[in-house]
Amino acid sequence: MKPGCLAQTIGLLLCVELGAAAPAVEAKSYRAERFDVHVAVERDGSVLVTETVEFRFDGGPFGRVFREIPTAGTDGIVEVTASIDGRALSRGDGPDQVEVSGDGAGVAAGRRVRIRWRLPELSDTAVETQVRYRVLGVSVPRADADHLRWTVLPREHDYRIASCVVTVTWPEDVRPLGPLALGGVRHARPVVVPDAVPGRVEARDIRKDGHFAVQLRFPSGSITAGTPAWLARGQEQRAAAVAYVLASAALAAGIIGLFVLLRMRAPGPPRVAVAHAVTAPPGSRPPALAGALRNNGSWGAPHLALATLVDLAQQGHVEIEEVAAGSRWSAPTFEVVRRSRQAPAHEHERVVLDGVFEGQAALNARVPLARAGKALTSHLGEFGRAVREELRRERLVDDERLALRRLLTRVAVAGVIVGAIAFAPVGLLLPRTGPAPMLIPGAIVLASLVGLAIGRSVTPLSDRGVLEAARWRGFDRSLRAAAKAGAGSTATPGQLTEWVGYATALGAGAVLAKYLKDRGAPLPAWLRSVSSDDGALLHVMTTSHLVGGGRRCGRRVERRALTRRLPASCRSRAGPQQSRHGASRLPSWHPRPPAFVARRFSTVPQRQRLGPHTISSFERRFREGARTRPGRSRDAALRHAPPRVVPPLPSRRAWRPPRECSAARCASCACWCPGPRRRPRREVRRSPRPSSW
Repeated sequence: MKPGCLAQTIGLLLCVELGAAAPAVEAKSYRAERFDVHVAVERDGSVLVTETVEFRFDGGPFGRVFREIPTAGTDGIVEVTASIDGRALSRGDGPDQVEVSGDGAGVAAGRRVRIRWRLPELSDTAVETQVRYRVLGVSVPRADADHLRWTVLPREHDYRIASCVVTVTWPEDVRPLGPLALGGVRHARPVVVPDAVPGRVEARDIRKDGHFAVQLRFPSGSITAGTPAWLARGQEQRAAAVAYVLASAALAAGIIGLFVLLRMRAPGPPRVAVAHAVTAPPGSRPPALAGALRNNGSWGAPHLALATLVDLAQQGHVEIEEVAAGSRWSAPTFEVVRRSRQAPAHEHERVVLDGVFEGQAALNARVPLARAGKALTSHLGEFGRAVREELRRERLVDDERLALRRLLTRVAVAGVIVGAIAFAPVGLLLPRTGPAPMLIPGAIVLASLVGLAIGRSVTPLSDRGVLEAARWRGFDRSLRAAAKAGAGSTATPGQLTEWVGYATALGAGAVLAKYLKDRGAPLPAWLRSVSSDDGALLHVMTTSHLVGGGRRCGRRVERRALTRRLPASCRSRAGPQQSRHGASRLPSWHPRPPAFVARRFSTVPQRQRLGPHTISSFERRFREGARTRPGRSRDAALRHAPPRVVPPLPSRRAWRPPRECSAARCASCACWCPGPRRRPRREVRRSPRPSSW
């Protein structure tokens, strides 16, 4: 229990809050020695409830007592009175008074009646609290009988109840249809006393959050004057829900029909089949323009700016150089270096060059690639406008289609905003009308989203632009197929290296870079790497802030490429099929360990310093050859592992150098000498994984 106050529970609640006195130095606790409830059923369908609770406080001080009663399923709670130790308390917020809020007839569903006793500080004592209230509209008339149900204990409370006695009475001239029943029992073992008049329920040792409800059935019309207001309101809401559904459907259909009518104003583009055998760039346009055509007029995409930067590097305006890392564990970083003062030929290229260097016109000016990507992100609007104007001058953009696309997009966005704003005022009517009115703004938002999709389907390209875009899509398909399967293309690695700019604009930059890395192709002349690693181009394609427009582009491709094989420093001199750890190289579908795991145990001094007993469990399982098929978890693979392909590693507790191996030999060859085959201690085997010997 937190010093200062007890947690206030949600639901039918009775809890005690610690007083605001000095911080306690002793443990504080409290419990309910007795929780008695008397439920009197009235003829008008209401119940008069009297609850008497005897609390026992250990430690202190304790200052306030809370009570919350939900009004859901009732017509309100009235006539609330409270007392303590037999003394009636007046309403107020002063000492020896009680605060009551939320009571009254006809309150909205979801409201709660809150009762707070303000008491003097209490410590190591017992106190008896009593509350009396009338609940309206509890009895529900049905076809067979009048049903009454009431939960007599809080649904959530953080104290134990030692004893609970519930007594239920009803008018003398009314007899229930059947014995007293229980329902909703949780963390309690209530027992109905048989043949008890009035009804009596007893329970002992009720745990935290323990509660139950009493249920009775009476003859129809005996205790119910009419349908409760909350029940009638629910029936009206369900009847009105059908009208709201029909109205929202009609509204959504009308809005979508409006978008369709607007869409039919512009003539459709010609139907062009995408060519699949375009094995070379179908034109000499800049990569940004080709990518905008391929993406159906998305001229402000981030990867187009990266493609323009690569194209500027191929033209000789800039170079990308790798910066020497401070340590072998640092990730490679690159810088963009300016090599020419001559202005580029196209406007969008000038925007990219000015955005990268931000006014630095001097030769050999250097900007980190990460900062250049962030700078270009802030200039994407200007870059997109420049690409659009160049396409318009080439008569590849139809102004009428572009205006229609903008109109549909703006109307759709306005509809989404209006529908989202309409949720707020409609939400205020939920207690009275129910959730059905929320369908109206929901229909507006849904129809507007459909209209947004219709607007995006309108191509801003002219007929000539559509034909050229089809050829660029065919080149994109051929380029991806060649990069994935290595077949279907007659281009040499040198030609593919020259097409890196187009591949980046088409969204296949990372795929092509991975293909070139796997084939051992030389790096482009504009990319300078300080190391012998042939994955510099892949790093540039995947670590820039502007790679977001292409499929299969990003960190996932980089991880696959970097974990394809172990680093060269971890391979044996004997041949590429044997690693320095002695384990055979696993098949291509085996999950590779991270690069840092292989580098950690790659050098002789590190392995001598760490010792064989400090090897990680991941490296042990990797060396033992536990193979994992796709879809199988790592633990399942270990349980069904094939026979070991290398001598196993020694256990942490059982390792010692064998007789045939000397310390000098281990120091010279840095091998791992297997220890004697001993069973590890019993307390070590805590998991179902196979033990290491």
